[in-house]
Amino acid sequence: MFKALYAGELKKQTNVKTVVIMAAIALVILIILAAVFDSVNEMIFETNTGGLGVSGGILPGEGAGDGTSFRETWNYDETTVTAEIARCEYMLKMLEAEKEEAGFDYYRNNDSVYYMRARLALLEYIRDNELYDRDLAVYTNGTVAGMSSAGVTADTFCVFALSSLVFLVIIYGAIAAGSAYPDEFRQGTVKLLLLRPVSRNALTGAKLLAALTHVSAAYFGCFLVAVALSYAVFPVEHAETLYMFNGGAITVADNAAQIGIALACNYVTVLVYTSLAFAIGALTRNKVFAIITPVILIEVLGAILSMSGLGRFFISDAANWAQFAGLNSTLIGGANFFIALAMTVLYTGGALTAAFLVVGQKDVA
Repeated sequence: MFKALYAGELKKQTNVKTVVIMAAIALVILIILAAVFDSVNEMIFETNTGGLGVSGGILPGEGAGDGTSFRETWNYDETTVTAEIARCEYMLKMLEAEKEEAGFDYYRNNDSVYYMRARLALLEYIRDNELYDRDLAVYTNGTVAGMSSAGVTADTFCVFALSSLVFLVIIYGAIAAGSAYPDEFRQGTVKLLLLRPVSRNALTGAKLLAALTHVSAAYFGCFLVAVALSYAVFPVEHAETLYMFNGGAITVADNAAQIGIALACNYVTVLVYTSLAFAIGALTRNKVFAIITPVILIEVLGAILSMSGLGRFFISDAANWAQFAGLNSTLIGGANFFIALAMTVLYTGGALTAAFLVVGQKDVA
């Protein structure tokens, strides 16, 4: 019975006009981005070659650290890494002292201690695994630094394109999820639904699952198109790359792994906002409020709370898992993945639980 109910809700939430409009907008965005970045690549190539057709990019082994500052470059040597570890340990002590002196004000700004610890962990990983004198890049702030190409590669464009489309997918998900119950109440069809031999929890679950299916299809559809366009237009390069999660867990993989990181982190954000839109729609029976709350109000309130020092405990920051995987350059003071995970479960699970309870008890008259 639930399968039939889910299929019916999936069909009911399918709005061909909305799908066509969103798909057209996504395609236009991708084409414009591809054209712009392809032009940038041509300009970089002409500048580097001087019109002679010879690559002027950084060669493997060039640009190694000189012991005065740590840079994510192709090669590391033992002397430089050892010196940088000592410098980072000294800087970390200074930053921790500044954090203690700043008190609660520290949590209103970027977490400098987190980044210094991450930097130190990266250097220690290179030292402990003796990753010296080899071609090695680092994934930092959403960019693979240290690759030989000075331009835009297929991988970097794919990550940027997908991130650019996330907001559009969130809007689509908010429309599908936020309308699920309000439209039923507005049209009066919810009474007919409840006359069927199904529980209210089953109906709510079917509606939620249908909305998540719609937004997932839209998200992965955008992803597949972005990948196809990326590898059709932009050059493909490979480099062993150091990846870090939550400032400590480090691994070495191909630079193409950044696509998987972007795919997973952005998908979490999409699912969270879609779920919140559904819950708000079920609780308020107001479609407009359900759609705009996750897209606008939460972001505004999140910015205010960030300035107050409490941003790490709000959903707009918690659902942004990208900041722990190298996709973002800022991290609110005191934030870490485990806090974000707990807050994501608390807000999303709490909102959906409230929606199930209220729909299960509220009079539909």
